[in-house]
Amino acid sequence: MGQYFDNDVTIKSKDIDVKFSILDKKFSLKSDNGVFSKDRLDRGSEVFIKTLLSLNLGQEVLDLGCGIGVVGLSLAHFNHANYTFIDVNERAVELTKTNIKRLNLSSRCHALVSNIFENIKDSFDSILLNPPIRAGKKVIYQMYQDSYEHLNSGGSLFIVIRVKQGALSSFKFLQTIYKEVKVIDHDKGYQIIRCIK
Repeated sequence: MGQYFDNDVTIKSKDIDVKFSILDKKFSLKSDNGVFSKDRLDRGSEVFIKTLLSLNLGQEVLDLGCGIGVVGLSLAHFNHANYTFIDVNERAVELTKTNIKRLNLSSRCHALVSNIFENIKDSFDSILLNPPIRAGKKVIYQMYQDSYEHLNSGGSLFIVIRVKQGALSSFKFLQTIYKEVKVIDHDKGYQIIRCIK
């Protein structure tokens, strides 16, 4: 059976609406089988969004492993940055494109299929990542490393990760790549880590 971090087009499709609120704004995003957190706003993303809303992410932002676009689209509603959404999962990217249109954000947001940074040439002020833990450490650490190359000078990689799913080992690895790594928030077992290039 396929996983959300695969590109398994054989998974049977089912129309799903994910409904949630951020700062009293009600969101309704189109979802489907075979994508991350297909039927709800997962706790990690909720914590991540609420932390990132208080920060200046710069003008160019990348939602890496975007799923249906929950994190980036929530943030894009409240600020005026440009957002790029990428995922290896074609179904997830198509859903993100639909959700961009639903929220009338087509002028500042675009989504494309990319295996990590395979199809990305640009650099960003901020990269946002809720790492696909089940994909394994090798894949996740590749995301950490490759993000460094796609950040503008002084740019930041932001990560949300559960303490019991490798936050400490990730933190130590990130310190070998970035000039500054710190936990900027934590909530119910999740840490938000900021890594500055």
